[in-house]
Amino acid sequence: MNVLRSLRRSPAFTALAVGILALGIAAAAAVLDVVDAAFLRPLPFAEPSRLVTLWQVSGGTDITLDGADFLDWKAQAGAFEEMAAVSARGFTLTGADRPERVEGAIVSGGFFALLGTPPLLGRAVGAGHARTAVLSEPFWRSRFGADPSAVGRTITLDGEPVEVTAVMPARFAYPPAAQVWISARTRVPDHPTYPIDPEHDRVRHYLTVLARLRPGITPAQAGTALQAVQARIAADFPDDERGISARVVPLREQMFGKLRPVLLGLGAVAALLFLVAWANAAHLFLARAIAREHEMAVRVALGATRASMWRRFF
Repeated sequence: MNVLRSLRRSPAFTALAVGILALGIAAAAAVLDVVDAAFLRPLPFAEPSRLVTLWQVSGGTDITLDGADFLDWKAQAGAFEEMAAVSARGFTLTGADRPERVEGAIVSGGFFALLGTPPLLGRAVGAGHARTAVLSEPFWRSRFGADPSAVGRTITLDGEPVEVTAVMPARFAYPPAAQVWISARTRVPDHPTYPIDPEHDRVRHYLTVLARLRPGITPAQAGTALQAVQARIAADFPDDERGISARVVPLREQMFGKLRPVLLGLGAVAALLFLVAWANAAHLFLARAIAREHEMAVRVALGATRASMWRRFF
């Protein structure tokens, strides 16, 4: 209580010390929250340790897939329980006062089942001849005012009517910027610009591929199996597939791996800021204690013990 009364008698000093410590703690907490999300917190999907991304490799660089290779991988690579293709793109939403640009993706059948996150509302359906749409929770709240009757409505994307079948919770974010997911008409999402048959094209690479490993299969084992499939494809189509191999990358590593050095650096900076804030606050209290040297001498003369003085200033 004596300490609290002492601090109340010096509001400017107290505010300055608390402010310095608050800035240091806030900076450290903000960075630690990002580090926690990237490295420690489970991804918002079912059994995320079994989720991987699949890439073709050309000249040492990861590249996206074409539609025909995706179907061959899905049919022949038995190391995977499920596989889905994603074509990220923007859509023009019309029907309101003015057109609105919406980031989203066209996804193949099995995409939502593969990731395993239950919808907030409705039912996330797979591919079919009729387009269907799944909305993100933030987009649903901002565009439809969180109205549950949005499920079942028809919206117009790129001039095409699409029925809304579900709303996904805010934690579901793949691709990260997606606000709406549209089902593919066929087994492969169509190309964003070329009017091709995506199921038989081996030239245009535009698909990001997600997969779920079978229980007990490691990414390394899956990579070996996928390499064998890609080798067979290359033998059958040497003109299109020459020099192309395959690679399996855990989903967490794909999402955050490149950020690891940056986040670790930010963590070190946050720790340094906290230490600087603590040292500055400590120096303030030290300066205050020196200014009260006469008071301490009087207290000692009146019988105050060294331990009581330490407790008072600690």
